[in-house]
Amino acid sequence: MWAAGPAGNCTHGLPDAPAAPVRYPGGVVMARWEARSACQGADPDLFFPAAEDQVSIDRAKAICDRCPVQDECLADALENRAGHGRWGIRGGFSEAERRYLHKSRLRRVA
Repeated sequence: MWAAGPAGNCTHGLPDAPAAPVRYPGGVVMARWEARSACQGADPDLFFPAAEDQVSIDRAKAICDRCPVQDECLADALENRAGHGRWGIRGGFSEAERRYLHKSRLRRVA
C-alpha cells in the first residue's frame, strides 16, 4: 500500500500522481511534487488515524498545513479517488472532508 521514496520516505503510495513522474535511486517512482512534500520521513500511519482520534488527526493536518505542495496533494486526492488514494489525511483534509469538497465541485459544475 505504501511506496518508499528516497531513503525510505513516505510517498502516500500514489503511483498515478498528475505531475510527470521521476525515477529516484532504488527504482522508486513518484511525482515531482511528492518529493517536496512535508510528509517525507513521517510515519505513514500518522496519516491514517482512527476517526475518533482527534489528536492524531490534528497532528497529521499540522504537517499538511506547513507543506509546500499541499494544494497539489489535495488536487491529486480529489482527482484520483479510487482505492487507497481516498483514505487517510491528504492535502490537509480527511476522506469525509474531501468527499464534501468533491460533491461541492460537482454541484458548481452542474
